[in-house]
Amino acid sequence: MLDAEKSELLPDFFYALCRSYIIQKQIAAASFGSAQPQLTVEIIKKFKLPIPPLSEQKKIAQILSIWDKAIITTEQLLANSQQQKKALMQQLLTGKKRLLDENGVRFSGEWRKLPFSDLVSLVKTKFDPKTNTDDVRECIELEHITQVSSSLCGSTNTTDAVSTKTAFEKGDVLFGKLRPYLRKYWKADRQGVCSTEIWVFRTKAKVAADYIFQVVQLGSFIEVSNKSSGTHMPRADWNVVKDFLIPTPPLEEQQKIAAVLSTADQETTALQQKLHALKQEKKALMQQLLTGKRRVKIQ
Repeated sequence: MLDAEKSELLPDFFYALCRSYIIQKQIAAASFGSAQPQLTVEIIKKFKLPIPPLSEQKKIAQILSIWDKAIITTEQLLANSQQQKKALMQQLLTGKKRLLDENGVRFSGEWRKLPFSDLVSLVKTKFDPKTNTDDVRECIELEHITQVSSSLCGSTNTTDAVSTKTAFEKGDVLFGKLRPYLRKYWKADRQGVCSTEIWVFRTKAKVAADYIFQVVQLGSFIEVSNKSSGTHMPRADWNVVKDFLIPTPPLEEQQKIAAVLSTADQETTALQQKLHALKQEKKALMQQLLTGKRRVKIQ
């Protein structure tokens, strides 16, 4: 336990300092041991801390606390948004709640429960980068698909690829079959190739791709996908998933449902982006304030 001596160091300032890159860098450099890195009290005592006067410490702690409150508030809003989307999916994708059609009349037709393989085809078009060296394509690996948020955090190309890939087209739905509980899915907005650890779904006639994209996010779909083969590297089993029954309305209602859920996704994405921006701003601010590169005015 580290103690902040009140006469020299304010607890709130010391707490911010301990979470900063200044201390983290010294901890990483001083730690010893490979399996479980350790520190001793004697090593910690040698850490160099940039300590401003108490009045400036107080001001810096107050400024950083404003960012902390904004981050906490945004995290709560994001959690609420995700929970609301989840509840909305349970209502709309099961037919418990019906929307209005273009004429303002509530949809009323019966839904059918269809096997997943009646709605999509599992794309098996392969692309060998070793024999297609002149055909360089964007490549999506499993690590490029973010968990839950259904977005990409990067990509590569087939120039450096050595293993066979699966080709996908714009509008296809990609779903990570390796460790499906990680919830990695993406609706392609362009063509390319992807890892064979990713399933590529292509919708059949009278099936909206946006609707299928929402279906694969359902807890029940993730659950059936987790009935997988393998223990160390569990993979979803297509022979199980293809028979999973999907509540399916007519195409027009599918499109309406997908549009509503897509709007909810956009709200969630906006909050995720705001949260990321706040964390980056705070990180940059800590680098400036806790090193003395930027001084605060004391009134």
